[in-house]
Amino acid sequence: MKNLYKSTGKESVNDPDQVDTFVDTSTVIESSTERQQIGARMKAARTYLGLSQSNFCVQSGYNVRTYQRNEEGRNEAGITLGAAFVRAGINANWLLTGEGPMRIEDLAGAETPGAFDRERMAAAIEALEEVLTEAKRTMAPARKAQVLLAAYDLLEEPSATREKVMQLLKFAA
Repeated sequence: MKNLYKSTGKESVNDPDQVDTFVDTSTVIESSTERQQIGARMKAARTYLGLSQSNFCVQSGYNVRTYQRNEEGRNEAGITLGAAFVRAGINANWLLTGEGPMRIEDLAGAETPGAFDRERMAAAIEALEEVLTEAKRTMAPARKAQVLLAAYDLLEEPSATREKVMQLLKFAA
């Protein structure tokens, strides 16, 4: 939804007649909300680190009042502030977007969404080939790709068993 702000200006410096124009301020409002969300994550990270605002600023070399405005969401945090959090062990992706774990050290165990799992794909291919061989059937490449992707996705589920995957593949074959 766009937020329009009425701005009265002059069409030209030589024309005394005023012209009403409307300026879209949606991005300003969204930006303000985003600054507040980032500020809240900055506060959470600083609190996690066990530091007061002034202690964090002393360690990072940042101005206390500027930092306070950043944490309140009134100022847009700069890259040097983000770098200070990263040096303290905070995940920059989490700080900026809220996605992923807060701490960098927790990234090692975190799976990247959409990451390709070779073993899971190999299991899907082997299962499909087994079903096709048993049924003495073949499958068109496009259809085979769709069925493999469905089996691959099913194998991601913790409750997926080989039997469930085989049932799906037998039905699809």
